[in-house]
Amino acid sequence: QLVFAEVLVHVVPLGAVNQRLEKSLAVWLHDDVSSGGLRVSLFPRPHVNIENLSLGKVLDAKATSGKLYMDLATLFGDRFVIDTLELTDVSIAAEALPRALKWADTEGRGKGIEIGKIVLRGVKANVNGVALDEFDAELKLDKAGKIVQASARAKDGKWNVDVVPNKPTADAVAGTGVNDPWAIEFSARGMNLPWGTPLPVTSLNAKGTMFDEGMVFPQFDAKLFDGSASGNLKISWKQGVSFNGEIAVEKLKVDQLTQVFTRDISLSGKLDGKFAASAQAATVGALLDKPNIQGNFEVKDGTVGNVDLVQVMRSPGSVGGQSKFSDLTGQLRIADGVIHYEKMKLTGGVLLANGNINVVLATSALSGGVSSEIRSSVAQDRASFSVGGKVSRPALRRGG
Repeated sequence: QLVFAEVLVHVVPLGAVNQRLEKSLAVWLHDDVSSGGLRVSLFPRPHVNIENLSLGKVLDAKATSGKLYMDLATLFGDRFVIDTLELTDVSIAAEALPRALKWADTEGRGKGIEIGKIVLRGVKANVNGVALDEFDAELKLDKAGKIVQASARAKDGKWNVDVVPNKPTADAVAGTGVNDPWAIEFSARGMNLPWGTPLPVTSLNAKGTMFDEGMVFPQFDAKLFDGSASGNLKISWKQGVSFNGEIAVEKLKVDQLTQVFTRDISLSGKLDGKFAASAQAATVGALLDKPNIQGNFEVKDGTVGNVDLVQVMRSPGSVGGQSKFSDLTGQLRIADGVIHYEKMKLTGGVLLANGNINVVLATSALSGGVSSEIRSSVAQDRASFSVGGKVSRPALRRGG
C-alpha cells in the first residue's frame, strides 16, 4: 500500500475523488457536505488528508482539517472503506444541533461509504445559554453505519460521558414510545454545571437510559458545598426541553450555597432537605430561568443576616445584624419567579419565630410576615411584623 500511496501522491489528481466522497458522505449523513480538497500522505502511515469539511447548506457544522485512515485502493472503487475518520477543530452551531440525530440515522445511508470509527478533536458545540467546555469524542460504528459505542471527554478532564446500546426495561421505556434505548453514564469532577447560575460541583455521577426524545436517570449522586445530593431525573426534548426529578440534600453549607446566587445576604448553617423540581422551556439555556421547586428543609446551627429579630423587638425599625438559630425548618416553594418560604420555624437561644416570607427573584423584593417571641428568665415579649424592603435591606414593621 505504501508504493500505491506514493504513486497517488505524485500522479493521481484527487479532485474527482473529492467530489465523489462529498456525495457519498452527503448520503451517509443525510445532509449537505462540502470539502476543500484531499491530499494523500505517507506518514506516520498512509492516509488521506481532508481540509475544511463542512455540513449543512449554510456550513453550520465544520472541521478545519481531518484524516481518513483507509484502504487507499477504495479511492477508485465503488465504495470508500474508511477505518477511522479523524476530524480536528470541530465547531457545531446551535442551528445544526437539531440535525445531529438525523446524522446518526442508519436508514438510507447508501452503499457508497463505510466508516468504522469517527474521532472528533477539539469540539466546540454552541448550545444557546449553555457554557459547554471544549471536548473530544469518539464513535464506533458497525458495517451498517449504526453507532455501537460513543464517548466524550472534556479537554480539561472535568467531565466524561459514555453511551452504549442497552436493552429496554419496562420502567425505562414506559411512556416513551421508543424501542432503541442507550445506556448512558456521566461523571464530573471539579466543574461548574454549564447552565443557569454556575453551580460548582465537587463530583457528580449519574447512570441512566437515553432515548430519541429524552433521558431517564433513576439515580444520581453528587458532592457539593461540603455536603451531598442524590435523586432521580427525567429529561425530555420532545417539545422544547423539560425536566422533572426529586432531590435530597444533606449537610450543604448554606453560606457557600448562598454566595453562588447573591451577596446581598449572609446565611450560614448546614442544610438538609427533600425537594421535587421541574421546568420547561424552549431551549436548554432557558430551562432554569423559572424552575418549579417545592419541598421541606431544615438548617442547623446557623445565622440569618441583615436582620436581628431580638434587636427589632427591643427597638422597632432597627436594621442590620443577624439572628442566630439552632434550628430553622420550613417549606420551600419556587414558582413563577418567586421564592416562597412557608411555615418557617426558627429556634435560637431565647428567640422563637415563625412566619412566611416571599422573595421576588428578579428584584429581591421581600413580602410576608413574621411572629417572634423572646423567652428568658428576665424578659418576655411577643410581636408580629410585616416584612418588606429587599433582601439586602429588609424592613420589618411591628403590628403588621
